Amino acid sequence: MNKICYWDSETNSQKERDATPEENAEIEARKIVVIHVPQTITRRQAIQQLIDDDLIDSVEAVLNAIPNPKQKRLMESWYKDSQVFERQRPEIVMVMSALGKDSAFIDDLFIKAAKR
Repeated sequence: MNKICYWDSETNSQKERDATPEENAEIEARKIVVIHVPQTITRRQAIQQLIDDDLIDSVEAVLNAIPNPKQKRLMESWYKDSQVFERQRPEIVMVMSALGKDSAFIDDLFIKAAKR
């Protein structure tokens, strides 16, 4: 139950009362929920989340489709050799963008993966 502060002009002081159900509903609706997005996840967490989201084959297909041999090897090395995946790395954004995924999707993937 939320509290409402108000000024009582009769006693010339601030008072507090329980909010009505309507006031409670409005207060709850206006609360901002802050969601922490992990900035790093382990390789295991990332791979397991990609498997769970049925994206592992698609990610590997994106990497295999890179036409430039040097760029392809660099991306494969990043994917296979990274022990930690960082949320803001351009490789993450590039691969997910190639799959039609946006920033909110990446955030959600990191949030879910971090719970593994």
